[in-house]
Amino acid sequence: MASQGPNNTHNAAHVPGQAQGLLPEEFKDQLTYGLGDFYNVESVIKRLAGNGQRGYVDDDLDSAMFDRPKSFAVDYRENVYVADKNNYTIKKITKSSIVKCRATKCRV
Repeated sequence: MASQGPNNTHNAAHVPGQAQGLLPEEFKDQLTYGLGDFYNVESVIKRLAGNGQRGYVDDDLDSAMFDRPKSFAVDYRENVYVADKNNYTIKKITKSSIVKCRATKCRV
């Protein structure tokens, strides 16, 4: 388990070859990304969010759409933030299974 730093932040590690982002040490071998999808890899690849098609939709985990997710981070509340490169947005995946735009060119 990653140690917690000041203000309940996790010490994070870069994951070479995977999503090129920061995440807590305990996830470094479990997360990766695909074209338009964001995956959690354990013993089997399973989709964390995304419907398998490129696009822009904020919704539940199965309906959400990404376009070239590039980087991600996990906060101490276990929310996942995804840099959705071709949509020019940062999307938040909440513990309540909702994907929503949090920054830059959010669409209504």
